[in-house]
Amino acid sequence: MNQKIILASTSIYRQKLFAQLGIPFEIIPSGVDENPAKKIAKTPEELVMMLSEAKAKAVALRFPDALIIGSDQCAAIGNRLLDKPGNRANALKQLTSLSGKTHRLLTGVYIFDGRQKKGISHLDVHFLHMHSFQKAQLQKYLSHDQPWDCAGSYRIEAQGIALFDNIKGTDNTAIVGLPLIAVVRMLRELGTEIFAL
Repeated sequence: MNQKIILASTSIYRQKLFAQLGIPFEIIPSGVDENPAKKIAKTPEELVMMLSEAKAKAVALRFPDALIIGSDQCAAIGNRLLDKPGNRANALKQLTSLSGKTHRLLTGVYIFDGRQKKGISHLDVHFLHMHSFQKAQLQKYLSHDQPWDCAGSYRIEAQGIALFDNIKGTDNTAIVGLPLIAVVRMLRELGTEIFAL
């Protein structure tokens, strides 16, 4: 494996997940402004795919021979996006809107191989049903996990798992930020084997 692999992400969650694969990689933030895509994407699914590709291709301009992984994630009810809340008030508002309902957690991945000038993409969708909660209960949860940087306002890998009645999907690593099963398959498709001899 002599091709440089770059994770185009500032997310510590994605970095920790990708590190589980045990292959060398670098972290290069894409610097992509997400606001223009939010204005033109027709659905949350389209948005995460657009941003994943934009992040990978932005880094590819600086590292043309590398294998670059771009990813984006959002939570949504219908076509309404649930962004990273940024603070307690926004997080409480989001969790209140999710209480007792099912929402989607969408994770897009785009891997661009600069040598082959080829990119492939994957969209992971999980359906999460949240228990019904009173605001005081949600406030208690927020004090514990402080999920200000998490789409949907919860940390599923921490106490946030207790918010949910059931979760339907195929790869639980996607919920944390990067669907590793798909990433390994995509890397293999581009000629990079994790267990190469």
